[in-house]
Amino acid sequence: MAHAAIISAALGAASSINQARQAGRARSQQAAAMAQQQQQATLRQQIEERRLERERRSEEASARARLGAAGVGSGSGSGEAVLLGLNNQFDQQLADNRALFNASMGSQSLLDDDDPFGTILGVGQSLVNLGSVINDRTS
Repeated sequence: MAHAAIISAALGAASSINQARQAGRARSQQAAAMAQQQQQATLRQQIEERRLERERRSEEASARARLGAAGVGSGSGSGEAVLLGLNNQFDQQLADNRALFNASMGSQSLLDDDDPFGTILGVGQSLVNLGSVINDRTS
């Protein structure tokens, strides 16, 4: 009977260790997938920022042309105010876009859905139980 209790406790500890290893592999796979998603999101963000910058340059060139056609200089006065307003609008768009990107990146965490410390604690408890069973049977 004593051997059965020791074997049962050893099997429980081995099972806990196996579960911890599997959880570790799952976390590694999740981390790799998350890293790939973050790289893709960063690339999309960079593409969007370049698109916004091209759009800004195009809009600014069009505004300068319209102002020039109307005989209004773009270096001072109301012409300068129009260009400043246009640039401020694009700066705000860019800031909003970056804030959304940063918020989406900050919400991802490897610990959100997983509890590695709970797994480690479970392995430790199984080993303590095994030690107690062996100690009780040998005393």
